Amino acid sequence: MIRLMTNYLHWLRQRSSDWLDAELFEPQWSGATATCRLCIGFACVLFFSSWYGSIEPWIGENGPLNADLSRFLIGENIESSGANFRISPFFVYDQSVFVIGYLFVATVLSLIMISGFGGRIVPFAVWIMMLALLHRVSVLQSLGEILLSSAVAYLIIDNGWITEPTRVGFADNKQRWTTALAIGLMRWHLILWIFASLCSHLSQTMWWDGTAIWNISVYGQNAFLSPNVLAKYEWLFVMAASGWILLHLVFLITLLFDSLRPLAVVIGTIFWISAYILTNDWMYSVAGFAMLSCVFYNSSLRLKRLPLQLSVK
Repeated sequence: MIRLMTNYLHWLRQRSSDWLDAELFEPQWSGATATCRLCIGFACVLFFSSWYGSIEPWIGENGPLNADLSRFLIGENIESSGANFRISPFFVYDQSVFVIGYLFVATVLSLIMISGFGGRIVPFAVWIMMLALLHRVSVLQSLGEILLSSAVAYLIIDNGWITEPTRVGFADNKQRWTTALAIGLMRWHLILWIFASLCSHLSQTMWWDGTAIWNISVYGQNAFLSPNVLAKYEWLFVMAASGWILLHLVFLITLLFDSLRPLAVVIGTIFWISAYILTNDWMYSVAGFAMLSCVFYNSSLRLKRLPLQLSVK
């Protein structure tokens, strides 16, 4: 009995080690993180650019969320408020000229990150500048901005840049374990994010009886969910809410299993489009699509090789 248990534990440790290597450490082509860099970099450009028109209405020196009010809202000088960890130059300099210059530099760095030049230093700089802005506008930030800031951080591990002088950026001439680690961590971050979202929805009864869909249609601003249409068919509330929860589950399953990850690209596209319809938060959907790039490249390689495999058989 003891020997059987010992053998089982040894087998379990070996299998877990093999799974961990396959998920995080087995060298992969650098094009995988290059794909992530392009998608995430584009999302960063949209993120920083979206703030140009919100400086005076929100975070400028004359805005309703000026530096003094922001310090109060984050609980400055209050014990255990965490205000000491919210570091941002905007708490000191909130002049419009400074904010515009800051956003311009961050946008340019995001464009450089897309190109791949600068190696890991550029994603690190973009990440720091993004965190500084989010610390300043913590009251206004959405789920998408939190998700995007996490995605940028993984590019610091590996951004897919090819160092050989004859190859630029998006090239499949090298396999690296850092590539596997970067996209593996990004993929599991997305898996845990969808799992947390699923648990959150399941814990609220309004998603079971369809009340959530009705509230979104009435109080939301999305033309896709008109209360005049939904009111005629009450069964649509429950169906739409149940479908949204089911979409979470299917998306999660396709992300978990390697053989189903090509399908995760399709399910993920439907998921993030649906997320925009329900939340009317374009930044959340853009960040989600950017994170979805962690499964897109390897899935496309698998689909390209499929006809060859079938012809051999």
